[in-house]
Amino acid sequence: MWDDQDGGPGSVGFVLSWDAATLWAKVQWNLGHINSYRIGTEGQYDLKHVGSMQYMQERTAALTGGVGAIKARHLQCSFAYACGLKKSHLSLFDIKEDLCMAVGGFAHGQRVIDKDGRQSVVIGVKPTGGKKLALFFHL
Repeated sequence: MWDDQDGGPGSVGFVLSWDAATLWAKVQWNLGHINSYRIGTEGQYDLKHVGSMQYMQERTAALTGGVGAIKARHLQCSFAYACGLKKSHLSLFDIKEDLCMAVGGFAHGQRVIDKDGRQSVVIGVKPTGGKKLALFFHL
């Protein structure tokens, strides 16, 4: 009923809270957005339970499959960072070391010096245009 609010097939979210009286749950999806869903109200269910072990097995398989196998559904955007010079906004990043290493070869918070001697710090991983993932740096 709610289309791809979860990010599409295989995406995982986390229940932040639920109301036993109204039978609605508040969920944060991997890409960061939050919304509420039915968990039995009028006999309707919008969510499917996915065990943490199943999620970790899928994520581990994606990591070992290389950057091309990692999808947005394997992200847990847990770090907000102010981005943009003209129009500042908060952007959400996944900062898990194994994911940052798989996508870009550096860990979150690692200082990097480019060939021109400029220093930057690894912010984390997030989806870019399309369904690609990229490692972002603060210069």
